Amino acid sequence: MSLFGSMKTSVSGMNAQANRLSTVADNIANANTTGYKRASTSFSSMVLPSASGNYNSGGVQTSIRRAISEQGDISFTTSDTDLSISGAGFFVVQDASGVPVLTRAGDFTKDAFGNLVNSAGYTLMGYTFDGGAPAVVVNGFSGLVPINLNESGLSVHPSTSGVFKVNLPANVAEAANDRMHAPSDNKLPASYDRKFTVSSSDVTEDFYADVYMTKIGDNKWEVTAFGRHGAVSSGLPYDVSDPAPMATTTLTFDPATGAIVGGNPMLTISALDDPFTIDLSGMTQATGPGTNNMGAHTNLPSDAPEIDTAGGELPPSSNDPASVYVAKQMWTGFVDFGPPTSLDVYYAKTGPNTWEVSYYSSAASTAGGFPYSTPALTTQTLTFDPSTGALLGPASLTVPISAGNSFDVDLTGMTSLPSNDQIVANQSGGLSLSYNLSPSTSIFKPFLIGQTPAQNQADSVYTNKSSLIAYDKLGAPVQLDIYYAKGPDGAWEMTVFNHADASNGGFPYGAAGSPPLATTLH
Repeated sequence: MSLFGSMKTSVSGMNAQANRLSTVADNIANANTTGYKRASTSFSSMVLPSASGNYNSGGVQTSIRRAISEQGDISFTTSDTDLSISGAGFFVVQDASGVPVLTRAGDFTKDAFGNLVNSAGYTLMGYTFDGGAPAVVVNGFSGLVPINLNESGLSVHPSTSGVFKVNLPANVAEAANDRMHAPSDNKLPASYDRKFTVSSSDVTEDFYADVYMTKIGDNKWEVTAFGRHGAVSSGLPYDVSDPAPMATTTLTFDPATGAIVGGNPMLTISALDDPFTIDLSGMTQATGPGTNNMGAHTNLPSDAPEIDTAGGELPPSSNDPASVYVAKQMWTGFVDFGPPTSLDVYYAKTGPNTWEVSYYSSAASTAGGFPYSTPALTTQTLTFDPSTGALLGPASLTVPISAGNSFDVDLTGMTSLPSNDQIVANQSGGLSLSYNLSPSTSIFKPFLIGQTPAQNQADSVYTNKSSLIAYDKLGAPVQLDIYYAKGPDGAWEMTVFNHADASNGGFPYGAAGSPPLATTLH
């Protein structure tokens, strides 16, 4: 071995150890460098050929390896623009001259122009969505542009809707054993805004019709009628075993004019094959007192006996126990004037083609009839054409209800034909109602009765509870607590509260009894 060979071998060893110490120093120096990959030194010996009696010393060389494929730790930072990649992949960045580079370093910040750059000054690249979903290029850089936060600002839109899917178990116990119904359900308990009743009693039959009016939506009213021959019903629920003793419709009103713009305004009750029609075409929904009008479509039989004044009989207008009449009706339901007002209406034949109609306040009657403690509210004589039975006059009259309030009656539907006349047998009896329904009336929504979530009490009971996250106009999350409670007939009440208003995590939300964000019954 020559002296030169010995020195060369020693120098290679020192260089190798220097390289190893350099990588160790590099790893220590870059312990906090984002995206840095650990370096390591590998040693390999160098062996030179030697002949007998002549030894050639070898040496050592090093290889530097970087753990480029290893996943580093993902650390929390306080910067909103710091990014990291979990798993395989690289960020595409470019240098000042536009040359693309791959890196795992995600310590990005905004520069003076709004571009995202890392600590080495490289600009982050990405695809733009300005023209819709971009076409991604595999193994290429085409279509990539600098990511600029000044040009890509996002506006916050609060949550306005969502989809909540849940199974409502049919076999669980009821959380509430009763519910409030609309009149069309024909069940108790029921809620409605108005009720009008007309009952008629004459020598041939008794008949009644109850008409319920309920506001069920903006500018929408449900009108439901029940009718039957016989004594006046005590109310809901009605016996509907006979064919069609019930009729219902939904009327829609123009919010500007108050006129009907949707729904069938003609209700026909066909109980016992004797149709009775209620004409609602004059109904309105307008701001202010409006017009309240009622019309009776009644045939006053021309073959009915006249009052025998010579024999001591007196007309109803006399308000005497001896007063006689052919037919009597009771009208109830003038709710615009305070408590429901009832009127007793009497019809008596006073001549060959004339009838007297008298109106009394039912509250002033004596044992349901004459004498009344107050005189007749109004009395009119109706005259009919003897050949056609058509009303000659008057066409209408006004009934004073209370001081300053009155009720108009349309008489044009009245006729006077023989009781066995074919026209009478084929025509539909009925009435017309021209109420003004107040647009400020609260909308009726069916609900469960009891301490259900909608009542928002500390002891509210429910079947199940879920939650979901929505977002307000600032983008902040809002937790919504959703309760569902089972009621009778398979009805479910759904109620929503803001979790931030919860008391100790539950009921009551805010002040006890305060309304929830939303509630509905299905």
